[in-house]
Amino acid sequence: MELEQLTAAIKAHDLELVIGLETHVRLNTKTKLFCSCANQEIETPNQNICSVCTGQMGVLPALNKEAITKAIYFGKAVDSSFSNEVISWDRKHYEYPDNPKNIQITQFHNPIIPDGHVSCYRNDGTQFTVNLTQVHIEEDAAKLMHEKKISLVDFNKAGVPLIEIVTEPCIRNIEDASTYAQYIQRIVQNLGISEANLEKGEFKSDVSVSLRKKHSYELNPRTEIKNLNSFKFMVEALKEEVEKQFNYFIEHKEFRPDQTTVLWDADLKQTKVMRKKEFEADYRFISEPDLPFVNIKAEIEAIKVDTSALPYAVESILINGGVLPQDAKFFTADKLRSQTFVEINNEIKDPSFVAKTLANNIKAEDYAKINSIAQLTDILTIRFLKIQFKKLLLM
Repeated sequence: MELEQLTAAIKAHDLELVIGLETHVRLNTKTKLFCSCANQEIETPNQNICSVCTGQMGVLPALNKEAITKAIYFGKAVDSSFSNEVISWDRKHYEYPDNPKNIQITQFHNPIIPDGHVSCYRNDGTQFTVNLTQVHIEEDAAKLMHEKKISLVDFNKAGVPLIEIVTEPCIRNIEDASTYAQYIQRIVQNLGISEANLEKGEFKSDVSVSLRKKHSYELNPRTEIKNLNSFKFMVEALKEEVEKQFNYFIEHKEFRPDQTTVLWDADLKQTKVMRKKEFEADYRFISEPDLPFVNIKAEIEAIKVDTSALPYAVESILINGGVLPQDAKFFTADKLRSQTFVEINNEIKDPSFVAKTLANNIKAEDYAKINSIAQLTDILTIRFLKIQFKKLLLM
């Protein structure tokens, strides 16, 4: 079933989607979250490791202040109230080979960002807003490498700082989920707190979805699709899973009762059951005894973020200036393009003219050279002279 057909079928049966995301973003700090090992991507396994990030007995974690600072930048960008001026740490229990401690240090009771919201434009120019339940800091697990008969563990990324951005279950259609995730990627790139490279696993989402009757506030058992690192795969995986749930409803006249966790197989284009979905109680959260409470009031007051330079604000300027929404997204998809547009438009104050001039005349590699209108004029002049010279040669 095509996406449009599925959407129409759901609507015809007076149903609606309930979608929520948990997006993990790797922060580009110099060191790991609780030790001094380098936070960097290297090919040689198990080089950036120590007794802390490999979970040895008797060691104590030491908090990385840079991770706190970068998380606050994100909180400012999503307009958080920062009602938790004092934050704390918790232990989340789970047993898996990439987690030798059998716990993950995270934030449950007093997260650094207790709320927020992200406004987005669809490609047709309509808008929607996604509310955030919380954003917390946590440590990443190691990397498992599966061979024919054995599995190997690389601890280079164990203990790397992440922010996990948790939404309310407030998204009502499949494409909006992907659009929201793209906005999050652009925000963290714009802030400079993460490269958010999908291929390197620096940015990935777990997406939960269920069906319910329209005008109902009940949350039915959901399916969580784990570790999606492609916006295209997110749409495909959601479509596949929603179709399964819809077909179950049509056949059984009730919503699917099982709460499950699945993985997306991009080659087969289908979801595969990974395990029964855990509930909150399964993780047995307890306060982390080896880390103190941290008062972040001074950092919150000191850090400033220019929200007028963030993707939604820049797209608003472009769209209100007569630029098509899809063309506006071209500029916010790249931090350098976005900054160039903002700086030039702040002086010329003609969004449509600036956007067309940049799009038609500036190559991708030229954006790094533009810091002022004078430099833009020089590039355009050189380009114009080259075109005129070619015309002369052809005469």
